[in-house]
Amino acid sequence: LTIIRVGEDAVFKILHVKPKVEPGERVSLGDYIGDLWVSGYFYPWSDLHMHVEVRPPNDAKRALGAFRLDVSPAIKLISNPDRISNLYLVCEDCESYVWLKSSCRRDFISSGLALAAGSGEVGFVDGGVPHYGYGAILNLSLPSGCKLFDASGNVIGEVYSSSANFSLFNAACRAYVGGVEVKGFGSYINQPLLKVIKTPSWSYKVGDVVELNFKFDSSLLNRKKGRRFKRV
Repeated sequence: LTIIRVGEDAVFKILHVKPKVEPGERVSLGDYIGDLWVSGYFYPWSDLHMHVEVRPPNDAKRALGAFRLDVSPAIKLISNPDRISNLYLVCEDCESYVWLKSSCRRDFISSGLALAAGSGEVGFVDGGVPHYGYGAILNLSLPSGCKLFDASGNVIGEVYSSSANFSLFNAACRAYVGGVEVKGFGSYINQPLLKVIKTPSWSYKVGDVVELNFKFDSSLLNRKKGRRFKRV
């Protein structure tokens, strides 16, 4: 845990970094503060990353209570795709997961998975589908209950909340690559590759072209939307 004061009214709370700075030391933007490391909160498929919260100085360490941040300027930089496809190329194979590259050209800030709404609009996804139970479809404000589809018309889930810049949805499906069921797909803003969390049945190799498949499961619609403390 590292706490950095950034003025009278706010601090940065930083997790998943082994600190190499001392209390009282002054740091500036771009300074080295430590090394990324594997936290006890990580799943086997988690990449090294830094968790940052902006918090009030008198409540710097608690798990909840961070300031809400307006992410709309970043989301507005993302151009919605003009089409989607379920075909991907296996481009990297790691111990617990693989990276896939979409057959659709990605020339702009994007994520690895794009879905279509019932209205025909298409947007990129940020989230873990279906293993985290929910996700966000970006730059689309959709009505509650709106269903989301993959390129083959399979239902992925339905929207339960919306804002001006994104819609949150339940991921009520099971995920497959070809005929192999996988734990899920990780799709992240500004990462055009799609992460697949492997199961023991995985047999595809780097260079293989694979097809994503989803099977709707209505029993998953009522899963709790997020957890109080979530591993990453």
